[in-house]
Amino acid sequence: MVVNRWNASLLRLICFLIGAAVVISIGACRSGVPVLDTSPKPTHADGTISGTVRGPEGTSPIENREVAVVNVDTGERQRVTTNPAGGFSFKLKPGKYRVEIALMQGEALVKKPGVITVSIGKPMSPRDGDANELMERVEKWIETEMRVISPAVYTSSPPIESREAASSTVA
Repeated sequence: MVVNRWNASLLRLICFLIGAAVVISIGACRSGVPVLDTSPKPTHADGTISGTVRGPEGTSPIENREVAVVNVDTGERQRVTTNPAGGFSFKLKPGKYRVEIALMQGEALVKKPGVITVSIGKPMSPRDGDANELMERVEKWIETEMRVISPAVYTSSPPIESREAASSTVA
């Protein structure tokens, strides 16, 4: 009698496992839907502008405040409302943007960022060298890009290669 109960339990377990395998395989084999997405991806990534709107002296976040970004070249405008922490975020294509915040009567901006340039470089693979080499490539790209974005700010400091050469000779 004990053997029959054990056999019945084993048979139920096997039936359950087979049923689960059939359900999973049917769900995974949907007609016309590939398991891997091999479709072409966008040629460039989007950038992000994000920030926080705070009250007087930066103490309290301001919720439900409208924030907009305006593409300086095209005039295209996007709007969002700040979250409970006063935060906002925009996903944007590369370009030059101006951030605008809706002010209430009697309010004034303490900080105004001016024009923000969203710039995205070519992907850099971490497989092409070690972490230090990757960091050097990233730093070089940032330095080069900043000279394009803000040439007036970067005319007085030498490029990163020149600074490295100068610091290596001063020992």
